[in-house]
Amino acid sequence: MSETMYLVYDPLDGDHQECKTLKEAQEKAKELIESYIECCDGWPQEMESDGVKIYLLLEQSEKYDVKKREDYDPDDWINIGADPEWSEMCSYQMEPVSKNRTTDVKTVKRGEG
Repeated sequence: MSETMYLVYDPLDGDHQECKTLKEAQEKAKELIESYIECCDGWPQEMESDGVKIYLLLEQSEKYDVKKREDYDPDDWINIGADPEWSEMCSYQMEPVSKNRTTDVKTVKRGEG
């Protein structure tokens, strides 16, 4: 499990930035918005339908039940390759991002954080 994480979504390139605090996420979002206004001489039309967003990440996939593959052969380059990533098998399940966070999300008013 990792720490609480916020994602600042950039709709023009579809990317996101990871932040550890709401305040950091708000600052990144503000910088992103200001950069669009400066570079585009105003708000880009593409941003009208899908603006900058801040998401609170509650869960993420974590691997579990890791097992050594019985059929793994580091010398078998033809079938699975000798890449060590292929030497194990596992399953994934959703886990809380922070052991201190529940699924109850506090509503934060603008200016708080």
